[in-house]
Amino acid sequence: MRRFDGNFGIWLFEKTEQILKWNRIIVNLVSLAVFVLLIARYGFNLQKDVLSFWIPAIRIFYFIYVFNFVFRLFLARKRIEFIKNQWFEFVIFLTIVASGISYFIFSTAQFQKFFSEESNQYEFFLILMLLVLAFIEFVKSLGFITSSKVKPTTLFIASYLLLIGVGTGLLMLPGFNVKYEFLNFYDALFTSTSATCITGLSTINISEYFNFKGQVIVLILFQIGGIGILTFASFFATFIKKGLGIKHQILMNELFDTESLSGSFSLLKRILILLFGIELLGVAAMMLLWGDYQFDSFGQKVFYSIFHSVSAFCNAGFSLLPKGIESEGVNNLYLFQWLIIGLVIIGGLGFPTLRDMFSPTRLRERVKMPWKGWKTSTSISVFTSIALLIFGTIVVYLLQVRTDEMIPNGLGKFTASVFQSANMRSAGMNVVNMENLSAPLVLISMFLMFIGGGSSSLAGGIKTSTFIVIVVAIISTIRGKKEATLGRRTISKELIYRAFAVILFSGNFVLILTTILTFTEPDMPFLSLAFEVVSAFGNVGLSMGVTSDFSEVGKILLSLAMLGGRVGLLTLAFTLSSKDKPNTVRYPQTHIIIG
Repeated sequence: MRRFDGNFGIWLFEKTEQILKWNRIIVNLVSLAVFVLLIARYGFNLQKDVLSFWIPAIRIFYFIYVFNFVFRLFLARKRIEFIKNQWFEFVIFLTIVASGISYFIFSTAQFQKFFSEESNQYEFFLILMLLVLAFIEFVKSLGFITSSKVKPTTLFIASYLLLIGVGTGLLMLPGFNVKYEFLNFYDALFTSTSATCITGLSTINISEYFNFKGQVIVLILFQIGGIGILTFASFFATFIKKGLGIKHQILMNELFDTESLSGSFSLLKRILILLFGIELLGVAAMMLLWGDYQFDSFGQKVFYSIFHSVSAFCNAGFSLLPKGIESEGVNNLYLFQWLIIGLVIIGGLGFPTLRDMFSPTRLRERVKMPWKGWKTSTSISVFTSIALLIFGTIVVYLLQVRTDEMIPNGLGKFTASVFQSANMRSAGMNVVNMENLSAPLVLISMFLMFIGGGSSSLAGGIKTSTFIVIVVAIISTIRGKKEATLGRRTISKELIYRAFAVILFSGNFVLILTTILTFTEPDMPFLSLAFEVVSAFGNVGLSMGVTSDFSEVGKILLSLAMLGGRVGLLTLAFTLSSKDKPNTVRYPQTHIIIG
């Protein structure tokens, strides 16, 4: 055995990196144990005698986290700087230590006095703190991306698969539904995929089947799924410590398509601030617009407001109301419906568009230079959305709402038409009976669902930018132009090729899935099958009332459609393909007869 002979400091300096590596592995295993314990505690209906381990286990975990922080502080070369960089974790550390000291002195934690003794508020506080600590350790593990050779697109898709898998496992547990029974795998997978891919299709009624805990799981899934698990993790990583290295910045640059490496994290922070800010404003407004709708408690009203605000802005399409926005008591709340319309439209424009339109920097620039307008991508997103909204409103009114006796004339019919038009392109909420749609409206709805919303938005579909590029390219070809131009800007051939590839991949994907479903669901009308597939691929969530009738194979295929629509088929193709070596040989051109 090696003797240190007073050189312990030198040995410790040499072995610090290796020691921290093993410490990280141990803490990650402890964090995993925390998640497993919480799942066991709330995912199953455990007896009281089994729960006797609960509080002692929490204390052990807290002790390990405190020891881990002190140990890393001891190994740090610059301890003051370490505390500054880990200030958030340091605050939690002081809170735990203060609570522990007060417990040993007064036989009770003084923090407990701030909570009601008749409720589980203190237990919730302890669990929340424990979850924060475990999540911090999970975020720190994200550093493997810096040294990973995995493609950014692969990581992007893997993050969604991971979230879907975790959501499926949780929703299957009996503790998250009112019947305290295991949910079958296929329904759990479908619901988890629909929530993660912010679609809104469901084979079960989430308002009646899931209890409060289950509904919270669904809410978390479509909140994280809307912005992406890598986005959340990366944001908290930069919040907890200073950056993750140049390779991680390259990853975020590819995912967010920013103009520079230095702008990726700045955009990331602004995205989340904007996202949560809009959702909070939506919650506040929604609290005032429920009218006379009856809630069991004020807490339920708050939760319903949070759920529907997040669902609308994320274009998720989920609702806790028995029949969605079509439910009695809500179907005549027009201001409430207009709030949802606004949230859906804003969420479907895209974060780069919102930043270009409303960021203080851009607004100041336009005040100083009034001639400086929006970016081309912003103009495409805004004006195409307006045009499609107006087109959809007129069509819905003429083909459905005008003759619907259940919807009052005047403001009621106008609101219903606009609401349905806005939701057809992504969000999937409805105020009209989708089972009674006429065939022309079904086809037009499929067209709108297939286009979807703006690029880098919370909407699905092929995106408005892809649609416009294709239209411009076709018009330019018909007119015999050599270059496709839009707004005094030339659209590169690479963009046109990419847009046509998206259309080709997406159209064939929908066609193939629909064809397969005609074999797996022989008793289902073809138009309903096609509508369901386009709705799933466009991450819309509208249904003609047949979702729950799908077979197990059909549910898996629809789940695949939702995932393909969310991550993008072209992204999936890039992930599966290998980089082509640059070709230094230029072959002579050939002529091929087209048409």
